[in-house]
Amino acid sequence: MVQKRPANPFISPRLRSLRKEAAMSQEEVANRLSAIHGYNVDRSLISKWETKFHEPELENLLALAKIYDSSAEYILGKTEIAHPNSGYNKITRQSLKEGERILLDIWGDIGDEEKKFFMRQLERARKERGEQNGN
Repeated sequence: MVQKRPANPFISPRLRSLRKEAAMSQEEVANRLSAIHGYNVDRSLISKWETKFHEPELENLLALAKIYDSSAEYILGKTEIAHPNSGYNKITRQSLKEGERILLDIWGDIGDEEKKFFMRQLERARKERGEQNGN
């Protein structure tokens, strides 16, 4: 018996949000995908992706990220940065202190288990600091 993997809870709402932010209709997105792929993409497929009926295949996920000036990582829920190539994100990164940039780079390079471990360590350090300060 083949087990179906659980649906990613981030994809549908993020696709819908990105499309609305881009002020595009589902028909316009379908037309853009058709132009990228060279074959007809129906509007109903966009609707299915946005209503958790289906998940887009990798080639469509990457094309959607390009259309919306976003990233597959954002659509999949792996980052909270919706538009990594926008000037806002570049300015924000430039405004970080050196140590903050280093931590951000490390965070992007480590896996989920390492991130969980790191977060537990930070929470432990925060509690210890609070106890030392009488909080």
